[in-house]
Amino acid sequence: GYGAGGNVSHLHKTFPNCKITAIEWDPVMVEIADYIKLHPSKLRPNILIGDAAEILQELPGPFDLILFDAYSGNVVMPEIRTETFCEDLSRLLGRNGFLLYNWSDQPDVLDILQKYMEMSSEWTKYYNRIALFQNKKSNP
Repeated sequence: GYGAGGNVSHLHKTFPNCKITAIEWDPVMVEIADYIKLHPSKLRPNILIGDAAEILQELPGPFDLILFDAYSGNVVMPEIRTETFCEDLSRLLGRNGFLLYNWSDQPDVLDILQKYMEMSSEWTKYYNRIALFQNKKSNP
């Protein structure tokens, strides 16, 4: 989830020439980010508004990095527990691409993702639990 776009500036600081595509289901969050001018227009990502499960099916890849932080309250979106969604994430990652996944307190999702990607690292930061996965497939 794009939310209000807080990760965008961190990504541009670390990867100055990166191009970012973000997905957000709530258009109000995008309006808030634009209203408070969270980032300069030249750094504003390409924002796709809608359901991530549907958008991922049509989104062309590959991506070097996918940040996944899609919750309603403290509950991860249920689609992440489906084979289709995990296959789509894997398909969208380039060769040796990474998925940074905020799994909060729902470790069962890690088992599903590990069918498609290899977990490299895990961290805890405040209330977040983060797992880093690397794509197992050799996508072009």
